[in-house]
Amino acid sequence: MTRESAFLKQEWGVDDVRRVVMCPLHADMRLTEGLLAGIFRKVHKLGKIRSLNDLILHHCKIQPRFVQKKNGKGYEQYGLSGTECRKLREAEDE
Repeated sequence: MTRESAFLKQEWGVDDVRRVVMCPLHADMRLTEGLLAGIFRKVHKLGKIRSLNDLILHHCKIQPRFVQKKNGKGYEQYGLSGTECRKLREAEDE
């Protein structure tokens, strides 16, 4: 982080807010989950959630991330581990 943040300075009260370290693994995980959530929204509109889960399982060897809620209304997205994020990014067409 190269710019100062007024919010961090106010909330954290540290002398130099540039000392805040972002964990690259967790940043990568949140980005990957966010991208996957965006894909899910588009797939959900098409009614192809099962196909998305099947593709993720087949190509990435990751268990389904989107599971229908027990009450049948909507879906839940389960988080990804760091290893699963890497598998998702590195998946290649067969």
